[in-house]
Amino acid sequence: AEIGFEVSSAPSGDAARTLLESGPCPSLLFSDIRMPGQLNGVQLATWATTHCPGLHVLLQTGYAEEDSGRFPVLRKPFTAEELFAAIDDVLAEAKA
Repeated sequence: AEIGFEVSSAPSGDAARTLLESGPCPSLLFSDIRMPGQLNGVQLATWATTHCPGLHVLLQTGYAEEDSGRFPVLRKPFTAEELFAAIDDVLAEAKA
């Protein structure tokens, strides 16, 4: 399914930070909380929202006990429709 976003991906939190440092800031950061590299998803999101003011964040995790900090989290497993709805919610909340 497609909802009209241009997507860039990175294999780790460190690579995502490098990607964010080298290009224009995206509208939304969608990241897993647990991932390879020195930065986990919460650390990446915290850094990214400082580097890119106005950046919207949605985190995902398969671990019930995982702390997402101040960021909204989508629990795995989820359907494409649930992902699209969560993205809409995050972007709509930012406009409110």
